[in-house]
Amino acid sequence: MSVPFAIGKLIDFFASSNPQIPFGLSVWEASACLLLLFTTGAVANAGRSILMRMSGQRIVARLRERTYAAALKQEVEFVERGEGDVLSRLSVDTSIVGESVTQNLSDGLRSIVMSSVGLAAMFYLSPTLTLLMLAVVPPVSLGAVGYLSLIFCSKLRFRYCQEK
Repeated sequence: MSVPFAIGKLIDFFASSNPQIPFGLSVWEASACLLLLFTTGAVANAGRSILMRMSGQRIVARLRERTYAAALKQEVEFVERGEGDVLSRLSVDTSIVGESVTQNLSDGLRSIVMSSVGLAAMFYLSPTLTLLMLAVVPPVSLGAVGYLSLIFCSKLRFRYCQEK
């Protein structure tokens, strides 16, 4: 959320007839602060990505160990149906589960943090406008989703009934 703030300050700086750098900084100091801000954000994003990838690999490894151990406890006929169907399926499924858990968790946490910070900034700027927005936007959004799902489901039912 600091990037929109910094970009807004840059736009204000270049749009005004008498430009003033915030906090009484020189041009070089302001540039160094922006460079530090963007570099810190990039490093934090890379760290998040690396940590989520490592945790995902650990989750997949544990899941594979457990599923292979459970498969080895089964009868031989269960495991060797065809050409390794069960074992290849377990391998693919554990990868999908591990990837979806880590990716969805990372995206969800980032969305929660961004929404919270954005809502806090909106409350800071204008509490009444934010409350009005919170009173209007969610009901309208839920109504639109409900209406569209009703239309989609009725069209789907119509197509299904025509095929039968």
